[in-house]
Amino acid sequence: HRRQRDRRFIVVCPSSLVSNWAKEFDKWIGKASQPKRVIVRNGNEEGLRKLRSFVPLKPNQSEVLILSYELFRLHVKVLCSAAKI
Repeated sequence: HRRQRDRRFIVVCPSSLVSNWAKEFDKWIGKASQPKRVIVRNGNEEGLRKLRSFVPLKPNQSEVLILSYELFRLHVKVLCSAAKI
């Protein structure tokens, strides 16, 4: 991820593991600004806002979206509009 900074990834996992995945990224990569972590824990307005902030491609910034299977299913149309995933 350090060489190509415009890469984006999605981690889809059980809802009980969303926070664990975020902690693992912090553990192995540190709290560095790259890749930016977008963590969606619930499907309310704030969660949808976070999903929409992930959709536009940001130059020279890598991102990881972490969300549950259920939220992925609910918001797959929003995510399909994202480029380079």
